Amino acid sequence: MLDYGVLVFRGDGVKQDEKIGAQWLLLSARRGNVIAQNRVARLLAFGTGLAADPVEAQKWNLLAARAGRAGRRTRLPAGAAHREQSRPRPAPAPMPSRPRSTVTDARDHLAAQSCPSS
Repeated sequence: MLDYGVLVFRGDGVKQDEKIGAQWLLLSARRGNVIAQNRVARLLAFGTGLAADPVEAQKWNLLAARAGRAGRRTRLPAGAAHREQSRPRPAPAPMPSRPRSTVTDARDHLAAQSCPSS
C-alpha cells in the first residue's frame, strides 16, 4: 500500500494523482506502517494531497516517532505543533478562602469573654 501510494502520488509509471496517492498512504498509516505515518504527517502539515490539518499532522508525527521514526521526525510548519496551545484558556478558578486557624478562633473567643458587655 505504501509503495503504491508513493507511485501514484509521484506519478512514477502510473497516472499522477496526489489525492488518491495520499489516500493509499493514509490507509497504510492506519494499518500501522511507520513510514506511511511519517509521510501522512507531512502531507497533512503542508496540505498536499490531503486537507491541511496541523493537529492531525502532529498526531501522525508523534505516532511515527513512538514507533521508531524519531530520527526522521517531520518538521511541521511554524505553529502547527502549537495551534491547540495558542487558543485562549479559561481563567483559573479562584483559590478558596483560607480557613481561620484555631489560634485565631481562640483569640477571638478570649477577647469576647474579657470585655464585659454593658
